[in-house]
Amino acid sequence: MPTEYKRQKTGAVRGTWTEDNLKEAIARLQARESRVNEAARYYGISSRSLRRRKQSGNMAKLPLGPQGVLGTENYKLLVRHIQQLEKVGFSPTRENIRS
Repeated sequence: MPTEYKRQKTGAVRGTWTEDNLKEAIARLQARESRVNEAARYYGISSRSLRRRKQSGNMAKLPLGPQGVLGTENYKLLVRHIQQLEKVGFSPTRENIRS
């Protein structure tokens, strides 16, 4: 299975905003209804992220943490195949899967 990033309970709050929050914040900035720091505080986005995304026009929020090498779909296919092998009595080892 791919490693899935799980946010720790303690520590900095990162990436808790949504794309909708980002779009609304940038719309308020462009309409000059609020300043960057005010919008960042209101929508829960760091001010640096808000400035950077407004300047670049990047509205897509990507997941935090490393991405899997095979991709999510291929990992799911691999897991399904391993489960089918286990059902018929062949439990593959880690070496079998990696080769």
